[in-house]
Amino acid sequence: MKAVDVKIQLVDGGIMPKQATEGSAGLDLFACISEKEDVYIEGIDQKNYLFSFKGELDESTFEVTPKEVPFMILPPNVPMIVSAGFKVELPEGYEMQIRPRSGVSFKSNLRIANSPGTIDSDYRGNVGVIVENTGDTPIIIFHGDRIAQAVIQEVPKVTLAQVDDLSATARDAGGFGSTGV
Repeated sequence: MKAVDVKIQLVDGGIMPKQATEGSAGLDLFACISEKEDVYIEGIDQKNYLFSFKGELDESTFEVTPKEVPFMILPPNVPMIVSAGFKVELPEGYEMQIRPRSGVSFKSNLRIANSPGTIDSDYRGNVGVIVENTGDTPIIIFHGDRIAQAVIQEVPKVTLAQVDDLSATARDAGGFGSTGV
């Protein structure tokens, strides 16, 4: 198996993506939240209150003061971008696919809205993960939570040829369930 050299530049507060195990195909991506989002929570004086949330990501209970651990609140059904805390330089001919983490998808309503997302080899900006809360209650994401995974894939060069006809197959134009269940 050949190694692919990928350059990572962390942004302020960013955490280096990493494989959870030696056999992991994906690199875990961590939420990079630099400041507490300016969100009004009804009935709570945010300046002096000790927050206590049941975390959607790992079923723990968190107790933090607003200035202690940066977090963001994901309201239901609103796509938002969470910084992954880094910029990347991929070799030409490669892409970084942003995918859900299976445990997060199974244990919570957090979804990657454009799964898989693609980071192209010529992109040099901050990597963001488009997330959506598909549940009925807000989800709290704290700085450092594992929110997604990235897989580096080789992308073949393609040449497109416009033609008048395509070759026939047994399936032909059948789609959307045409091959059975």
